[in-house]
Amino acid sequence: MGGTRGRYLLLFLIPFLLQSTSQAQSFPAANMELGNVSWRILSFKANSSFGKLKTDVQLTIAPAREAAELLTVAPQHEALQASGSNIVSIRVRSSADPLLGSREELETRSWFNPEDISALERVRLRRGKQLWQKSYRFVKNGVYRVRKKPVDEHEQGLTPDQWTSVQEAFYPHTVKDSACPVILEPNGLLYLASALDFGSQQFPLDVCVFNKKQLHRVEISGGLAQALEVDYLEKTQKTDTRIQKRIETIKLSFEPHPLTPPDVEPETFSFLGLKGNFDIFMDKTSGIPVRVSGASASFGEADIVLDTAEIKPRGDSSAE
Repeated sequence: MGGTRGRYLLLFLIPFLLQSTSQAQSFPAANMELGNVSWRILSFKANSSFGKLKTDVQLTIAPAREAAELLTVAPQHEALQASGSNIVSIRVRSSADPLLGSREELETRSWFNPEDISALERVRLRRGKQLWQKSYRFVKNGVYRVRKKPVDEHEQGLTPDQWTSVQEAFYPHTVKDSACPVILEPNGLLYLASALDFGSQQFPLDVCVFNKKQLHRVEISGGLAQALEVDYLEKTQKTDTRIQKRIETIKLSFEPHPLTPPDVEPETFSFLGLKGNFDIFMDKTSGIPVRVSGASASFGEADIVLDTAEIKPRGDSSAE
C-alpha cells in the first residue's frame, strides 16, 4: 500500500503563496489518475441531540465525449472543457432530519478534470422546505449559473428540466488568472484529500475554490497524526468486513478565506453540510476519509463518521 500511496501526488499548481493573494506558487504537475483513490462509495452519518445527518458520496469516471453532452451550455461564455479523455464526477446526497423543523435533502453532482481537479460544472438540487436546482458552469473568466424552480404545486411534481421559473446569473472571478490558475469546487476537496501523499506533501498548501457566489482561498494544514476509533462496513467485490478498531489517521484542516472586494459581503463556505472551517481525518494506511468534523447550521458542532466504504478492486482505474 505504501508504494501505491507514494505515487499519488506531487500535487498540481497551487495558486497562492501563504501570505499573499497576488503571487502564485507552483508545484510540479501530477497525473491524478482515478486509480490513485481507493474508494468508490462512502456513506457517513452523524447523530446528535438536535437530529440526524446522513451523507452518501459516489465517485465515477466517464469518457469526456459522453460527459460533454451533460454539461450546461453557457451562452456568450467560453466554457471550460475536459483536458483529457475522461472526467471525474462526485455525487453527494445529504439528508438532515432535525428534531425541530422539516427534513431537508440536498443532492450535488460535480464534474472535474482528474489531472488537476479543475472544476467543469456543479449541479445542486434541494428538496424540502425549499425546492430548487442550481447549475454552475465554470467558464474562462467566472461561473455561469442557472437557477430553476417550480412555479406552482403542479410543477413541483415534475423534473427540474420541466420547471419554468428560470433565472440566469454570472459571477466573474475577482482575482487575476495568475492568482488562481486552477479553480476547484467544494466536492473536489474530498477527492484531493483522498489522493494526497501524506509522506511527501508539504503543508500548508492553498487552493482556490468557488463555493456558491464567490471564490475562496482554502488553506489546508495537515500532517498531524491522531488515533481514532472507527466502526464501519468495508465492501469489496468479494467480501463485506466490519472494521472495528483503533487506527492512525492524518488530520487535514481546511480554513476558507473569501476572495472578495472590500465592498462585498463575504459568503460562508460550505462543505458536506458544514459551514466555515472543517477537518477531514484520513486513514493513514488506506487513504480513506473516516471522519469529517465541523459546524452545521442546524446541528452545531458535528462529527460526520464513516458508516460504509465500498473499495475499488486493486488496480482498477474505473469507478463505475
